[in-house]
Amino acid sequence: MHIFSKCADSRRVTEISAENHGSICDLYRSSYVAVVGKLVGGVVATALVLAGGYLWADIHDFVPGSLTLAPAPAPPVPFPTLDIPAVEPATAPVLPQLSATAPEPQSAYVSALVTELASDPLMLGERVGVVVADPLTGQVLGQASQNTPMVPASVQKLLTAAAGAEVLDENRTLKTKVVVGDGAQIYLVGEGDMMLAAGAGNPAALLGRSGLGDLAHGAAISLRDRNLTSVELFLDDSVFTGPSTGPWAMDLVTDGYAAPVAALAIDVGRQKEGFYAPRDLDPALVAAREFATALAAEGITVTGPSRRTYGEPGTAVSITDDRLVAQVESAPLGEIIDYAMKTSDNTITEIIGHTVARQVGQEASFAGATRAVLGVLRDLGLDTTGVSMVDNSGLGEKSLMPAKFVSDLL
Repeated sequence: MHIFSKCADSRRVTEISAENHGSICDLYRSSYVAVVGKLVGGVVATALVLAGGYLWADIHDFVPGSLTLAPAPAPPVPFPTLDIPAVEPATAPVLPQLSATAPEPQSAYVSALVTELASDPLMLGERVGVVVADPLTGQVLGQASQNTPMVPASVQKLLTAAAGAEVLDENRTLKTKVVVGDGAQIYLVGEGDMMLAAGAGNPAALLGRSGLGDLAHGAAISLRDRNLTSVELFLDDSVFTGPSTGPWAMDLVTDGYAAPVAALAIDVGRQKEGFYAPRDLDPALVAAREFATALAAEGITVTGPSRRTYGEPGTAVSITDDRLVAQVESAPLGEIIDYAMKTSDNTITEIIGHTVARQVGQEASFAGATRAVLGVLRDLGLDTTGVSMVDNSGLGEKSLMPAKFVSDLL
């Protein structure tokens, strides 16, 4: 026979052999047998019988106590782990699904709705251009002032994106290079990557895909291989020409709406975190100074930077021979165009326009970029009558285009 202790002091079941059960009472806080030495023998005997009876009842679980013959309890069942599937939030459609048997929209009815909409100045403003067209046939179903040129604002970015998607290789990247010149001269050369990181790049990111720290590390290794440990640094940002802010007022830069268009920059020229943070007035030179600091941290003594063009303006970006010391690459242009449209990034849209200009043989300036974009759209068969662009992003106040042109472009 085995007896189990249910002692609360131990907090666990203790097995005790029957042969030693006479010492059980010593294991607990209170004894069930009290012997008073001066009692007569009958009283002692009675007490012993009562105590023995209680112990027997305790062992068989008839009365409260700490002893039992019951088997040891099974280990507790672990608390269940609930596997709750993730629930995606339901997305309500903007419009209900159109029935397959729905009638085609009638031009007269749609036209009446458009007239009502456009005539309400509280709804869309005093000057409104509207076009409702069949996306399959291009048939105009309703319009208001569709041929009147109006200020497009950021709608103008659609033109730049369409031209970029047409003539630029979506897998092409923008290179930032270090090339060696005469003696101990090196040139930092940009092709338009204004999304550089100051230190290490992040291959999984779009903004900051490449870093000036990585460029400095690669350049330092190559320079030591050429026995160059002390260099004079020049900035060649001649790939773009003309005013870096085009028709923009300078407060657009200081207020953070755009940075001066540059051949290279850190974080699109932002002076601190935040999409609309104030921008550097000379983003390329700021980046060149950061590169010089990073190169010095790699053990190369650096003088400069100062501006100087390597050879003919804009040609150094094409160097791929043994003059190339190191280079890093931006995200692909397809991703950059997508980013510029989704974020309405004015500066990056201008970079796309300037790159389109280079691609089609125009000068890479504000004026050349607008000519290039409109030329590509005309080549696509679009009528650009009434369209005038002073920049590629829509920040310029004198760009104009009619609603009919935007509809045709879409």
